[in-house]
Amino acid sequence: MRRELPRWGAARPCLRIVRAVFAALADPAGVAAHRPGALERVQLALGDWQDTRERLADVEARMVAVLDELGLTGLVTTIAGLTAAGGGDLGRDR
Repeated sequence: MRRELPRWGAARPCLRIVRAVFAALADPAGVAAHRPGALERVQLALGDWQDTRERLADVEARMVAVLDELGLTGLVTTIAGLTAAGGGDLGRDR
């Protein structure tokens, strides 16, 4: 599990969740029968998460490109706590 974490952008496991997962796997009350379906759902959820992260990275890159084209990247990054990617929402109506 620790080898897989960096691949998903995580630094360390939440031990409370890890313990709960292992406790559920060790429970003889039907876990084995449900394991294939549960693993399939986990695989689908992780795939969705990865797709979302990739799409977000693409959107952020395009936002920075627009700021660069407008010559605003330097100005946006002077605001404390704001990155160029986070500045793309500044002019949007809420």
